[in-house]
Amino acid sequence: MSEASAPHNPFPGPQPYRAADRGYFFGREELTRKLSHRLMAHPCTTVFGPSGAGKSSLMQAGVIPLLEEAHGFRVVRVDGWPTGEAPLSWLVRAVYDDLDLGDAPEGKARIEALDEAILLAERRSERPIYMDQLEQVLFPGRDAGEASALIEAVDRLAQKPMQGLQIALSLREDYLGRFRDRARGRRELLDHGFRLGQLSVGEMVRAVCRAAEEGRPRQRWAEEQVRALMLEVRMPGAPASEDAEVQAAFGQIVCRALWGERAAGRGSEAGAVEAEVILHRYLETTVEGLGELSEAARLLLEEHLVDREGHRTLLTEQEARGVLPPGAAAEVLGQLERAAVLRAEEHQGSRYFELGHDCAVIGVAFCLLASVRMAATPSPRRRIRRRVYGTRTAAGRPSCSGATRAWLSRQCSSPTGSEW
Repeated sequence: MSEASAPHNPFPGPQPYRAADRGYFFGREELTRKLSHRLMAHPCTTVFGPSGAGKSSLMQAGVIPLLEEAHGFRVVRVDGWPTGEAPLSWLVRAVYDDLDLGDAPEGKARIEALDEAILLAERRSERPIYMDQLEQVLFPGRDAGEASALIEAVDRLAQKPMQGLQIALSLREDYLGRFRDRARGRRELLDHGFRLGQLSVGEMVRAVCRAAEEGRPRQRWAEEQVRALMLEVRMPGAPASEDAEVQAAFGQIVCRALWGERAAGRGSEAGAVEAEVILHRYLETTVEGLGELSEAARLLLEEHLVDREGHRTLLTEQEARGVLPPGAAAEVLGQLERAAVLRAEEHQGSRYFELGHDCAVIGVAFCLLASVRMAATPSPRRRIRRRVYGTRTAAGRPSCSGATRAWLSRQCSSPTGSEW
């Protein structure tokens, strides 16, 4: 089967849309143009909005491709901020890597290395810098001094007398106040904000139906059926109307699952569908598809990719291998990444992982799964031990091998694990 005729799901699920998904990214055309003009008019623009509103998708599938086509830019992208790396050092590496400037010079202060990279980029007209998920450097437990060093460096770049230097910062709206406190007095970082709200039910219906028709094979979705689905995933407390805001990331997970089921002949084009049922089925199928490794996958998702405050965290491939059973990392990570439950990025020859979208969305999904797959118990430690030592909570679930069982037992008793 040729690549052009191979099945292709037009919905990224919990992942944001990327440049390669631009042909399926609908509903944000006018905002793409507005934000592109705003970025070109100011040295620094801060994009903010609620969790799951689509900030990353708008930038990566809308604005950046438009700027690249219109101006021939090569954009520096920073998609996340690993906890084991100082944010300014991570930015310096990204600039040198993405602009093919070679290795960052050793022995120089990080800010000097960044200045040198920008000067080299100026000669080549390659100067837009996009920093996503900036809230990660402001999380509790992150080094405040390192966060301040990054903000100071970005402010310094924004004030450089260089025509064509554009910086786009993106962060969750609930961290905007903390960002403003850290950037107090730095007008270039604070004066040019761009808020992105959630799509409405009506906007999502139109965007979703267009995207379904662009998938391979094409699917025609009834607007009334899609409207019922989007009403199920509207913001809590919103009225059941066309203007109600949708939890777009949650809706994307549901649409990805529904499209996949219909492409495989398992879903009817007619008849009622329910978002919770679709999501349950999708995640259950993804995790259970790992067989005896399904319990290890659950533990990875629930205990190692969300911190105690409920935020997404980054996990390097080396760290993931350390928390998965020996030899299981490739299969578990590969399956979860292909299903769009995990998102992977590569940096300097190594990879890091995070949940495909904000954990509030994924957390709801796994709560649905948990309510079916296990009996109520006040202790997650006892819950895992029940899984390990043979009590089945789903018919037909394969039992664990001796090696996997021993590994899970060690996770239960580890004093360095997540708080129970």
